Amino acid sequence: LIPTQDKLEKVSILKSPGDVTGITHFSPDEEILDSGLITRNYLFNKIVISLGARAAELIVYGDKEITQGSQRELHNVYYWAKQMVTTYGFSELGPVSYESQNNPVFLGKDLISSKSEYSQKTSKEIDQQIILISHKAFKYAIDLLTDKVPLMDSLVDDLVEKETLEAKYIIKVLKNYLSL
Repeated sequence: LIPTQDKLEKVSILKSPGDVTGITHFSPDEEILDSGLITRNYLFNKIVISLGARAAELIVYGDKEITQGSQRELHNVYYWAKQMVTTYGFSELGPVSYESQNNPVFLGKDLISSKSEYSQKTSKEIDQQIILISHKAFKYAIDLLTDKVPLMDSLVDDLVEKETLEAKYIIKVLKNYLSL
């Protein structure tokens, strides 16, 4: 649903007693690897994709039945949104990097240099921008998936049965669904 992202390889579920974990495998975009250039849209789409499982749970089960299943992805959301704001200047705070390029390079650096290089006010603004980006991405993920519950149900049934779905199969199912 988001064609500008890294290449989808497969989706798998891992079952163990009392636990089911889902994993989506992507291969990095070769152009980004070669150039080293990361766009705002690329990072935003990574966040949208990371919030896809949470958005799907909200759509299918409602807000009272959301699970902790997307915990790992939520860490990714925070990481990428923070990078957008503090490193790459991809927020409403403007083209400013709040991350120092002179960080100590040894273990334990956080014990010695816990002082930030910006004010508490700026820190709150950074937090607000991170939240704003994640909310915007979550809304976008919900908008992308809201009318696709039958597609999600079909793919979930297939995934539970087969435990791994290859990208070629997922794309074929998606194209068939979208052409209806």
